[in-house]
Amino acid sequence: IGYDAVAEYDAVSFDVYPNPAESSIKVKAEKATTIQVLDMTGRIVMSVNANEGENTISVAELQSGVYFVRMDGAAVKFVKR
Repeated sequence: IGYDAVAEYDAVSFDVYPNPAESSIKVKAEKATTIQVLDMTGRIVMSVNANEGENTISVAELQSGVYFVRMDGAAVKFVKR
């Protein structure tokens, strides 16, 4: 008597470029989803509905610093100049 306790899930991976960014970043999404931009304290500073494929997100209004882009449970760090 046994069971498989390992749950399967698809790991999400994505790129954010250019990095460092000045006015916008590009994020490629595998499906329509929500992209969140967080500051170093974990506060959500921007939330964007993304389409499948490449999405351009304006970061011109953000202060210079380090941010995280979070999508479907994964996060990627980028620098805003």
